[in-house]
Amino acid sequence: MEQLIISFHTATEAIEVEDICRKQKISGRLIPVPPDIKADCGLAWRTDPGNREMLKKALEGKIVPSGWDLRECRY
Repeated sequence: MEQLIISFHTATEAIEVEDICRKQKISGRLIPVPPDIKADCGLAWRTDPGNREMLKKALEGKIVPSGWDLRECRY
C-alpha cells in the first residue's frame, strides 16, 4: 500500500507532529525512518497520501519537515 512518509530534523519535531495530528484527527503513526530515507532523526510520520494537504496546513508555521516521500510501505 502506498503511504506518505514524512521525516524530521529532530525527534522533538516528530513527537510534536504526533500530538498535532492526534488533536486534529489526522490519521497516521510514528515509525522508524526507513533505511533508504536520509533523515536527521530516527523517527518519521506515516500517513495516507490523501492527508498531505491537511497535514501541510496543520504544520504551517510550526514545523518544517525534512522530507515528504511517497512509497510502498509494509509497516
